[in-house]
Amino acid sequence: MLVNDFITIKTAVARGHASRHTLMRWAKDGSVRSYVRGRSRFVSEGDIKARIALRHAGTRSITNEELADRLAAEIAQAMPALTDAQIARLAALLDEGRRSA
Repeated sequence: MLVNDFITIKTAVARGHASRHTLMRWAKDGSVRSYVRGRSRFVSEGDIKARIALRHAGTRSITNEELADRLAAEIAQAMPALTDAQIARLAALLDEGRRSA
């Protein structure tokens, strides 16, 4: 998901994604990421589409954990492959974190 993936609720309603009330409820329960700038609330169009797709697949709602898993998978898919040096550095950092915890 990109920052430019966010649209106003008014735009989402105009595009036929859902009603204003439904979008506000999804934003409030955290199943659709949102933020407020000025007097407008912006929502993630990708999150809206994902939630709608799950509903059409027979799933009525998505939990925050399921949404986090879906977003993590999208991020992993979009990121470039790590070099061997980067993998080694991450392994070292994670090992240090485990020892200090």
